Amino acid sequence: MRTVILIGNADRTAKAVTAALSRFAPTSVIGTRLQTVEHPKVLAVLSEKLCEVDTEDAVLVFTGRYKKTSGRLLSAGVAVADSSDRVAAELLSGTGIPVVTCGGEKDTLCFSSEGGGSFCITLQRSIRTLAGEVTEPCEIPVKSPFCDRSEALLCAGVLLLLGASPECTASALERDN
Repeated sequence: MRTVILIGNADRTAKAVTAALSRFAPTSVIGTRLQTVEHPKVLAVLSEKLCEVDTEDAVLVFTGRYKKTSGRLLSAGVAVADSSDRVAAELLSGTGIPVVTCGGEKDTLCFSSEGGGSFCITLQRSIRTLAGEVTEPCEIPVKSPFCDRSEALLCAGVLLLLGASPECTASALERDN
């Protein structure tokens, strides 16, 4: 089972990520309420505060709304954060945790085109999944997204790190699956 830790309030972004995870694989969610499924492949943990994480097999997602505490990141598999999130950058600095950045044209994940209710997400450089596989740069066309653009980038980053193919990632981000 893979673990995704969403650091922040259980807001729209956390809901978008957990919805995309549920479309990708059976997912149990621990947070404001426990939502379980039989034989989960993914465990999503919602935490309003930074918690001490010491696992090599987790994806940390910074939702942009979290309480900065005295907690520190010990180790984790990889983090996903919006490149404009300065607090996340400060928290991750010096930890050695690889970060998949989202948003700007120089980030790992960005937008390459938009129109007609759809858009393309670009993976601009290779990333290593939690299983150690490499996902090469690609375009991920998304039709009828169920969340906004910045949420879609975070969701795509998490899904790709969990080993979802670009096609599966696009499907999990679409409204009508």
